Amino acid sequence: MKHLFLTAIVSAFCIQAIAQDVRTECPGAVKYYHVNEPDNWAQYVWEIVPDDAGIISPDPNTNGRISVKWQKDGTLSVYEIKAAGCVGEVTTLTVKITAPLSAEFDNAMICHGENLNIQFPEGATTPLKFTYTIDGEEVSVEGYDKDVYPMDSSVSGTCRILSVTDANGCKITPEEHATAVIVPELKKLIIKKE
Repeated sequence: MKHLFLTAIVSAFCIQAIAQDVRTECPGAVKYYHVNEPDNWAQYVWEIVPDDAGIISPDPNTNGRISVKWQKDGTLSVYEIKAAGCVGEVTTLTVKITAPLSAEFDNAMICHGENLNIQFPEGATTPLKFTYTIDGEEVSVEGYDKDVYPMDSSVSGTCRILSVTDANGCKITPEEHATAVIVPELKKLIIKKE
């Protein structure tokens, strides 16, 4: 009889289920999280480990909806606290932060028909999206996998590099617009004898 009584007591305790997932985010990325179908009678407590991996906003104890500004690798957990104080489901998300992007954007002058080699940023995950303007018209090239992008210079004008975005959505923008001046095509000279 004692054994049955003990079993009944153990089964009355709260049961904790753990779900895990892993995501890759950009340094400084702000991501939004919420509890699907929150229980009206429960409270949700959010926690980041380590503490300095991200900043939870507006408050860790909300109605199942927060945003996090990610700083470094960490784990985000949400604890469902039932009305009786029991811990219900626990969901854990592991976040890996990509290396900060870096790139050099140099000013250059190239001849008509030549390619301007733009070095893509270190730490970027391919494929990449390269955005620039040529005489004010914005151009985006997506799906590029190589370290260097040969820019087509079949049109004369001034090219300004706006940004490079990697597959994770991480973006690097030059502090000052890097400019490539594409020299117009030279016309053939015809020499006539007099």
